[in-house]
Amino acid sequence: MTPFTHVRVLVIHQGQIALVRHRDARDGVSYWLPPGGGSERDESAEAAAVREVHEETGLEVRIIAEVPVPEERGYTCFLAQLTGSGTITPEHEPPVDGVYATGAAWHPVSIDAPLALMQPEYWSELAEPIRVELRRQSAP
Repeated sequence: MTPFTHVRVLVIHQGQIALVRHRDARDGVSYWLPPGGGSERDESAEAAAVREVHEETGLEVRIIAEVPVPEERGYTCFLAQLTGSGTITPEHEPPVDGVYATGAAWHPVSIDAPLALMQPEYWSELAEPIRVELRRQSAP
């Protein structure tokens, strides 16, 4: 049996990153983060990543690389490439444990501002992999 894995996925396309907005009903705080969630029984981390991106954003992707993050973060991060339409169809879900998704959207990213609306204090380790992908996508 495959162990439970928490995943996050960086989907970067044409200078934008797909992010999901969550709301914490306990304190009313909203925040943006990469699509992701938990694996299901006997599901690989890669399959969970593809499924979660589709569930939360409607985007079709394929995994192209694992992005190293500190083990203490408790998730596996992947870089994914868009394989279908770039149209985001946000998931709206009922609150679970007080936190729930309220939308998803593309947000501009750049070499100088790679995290868009993600909280830098938590997502700082993703800045450099996003910069690398932006450079790769803009190379001739």
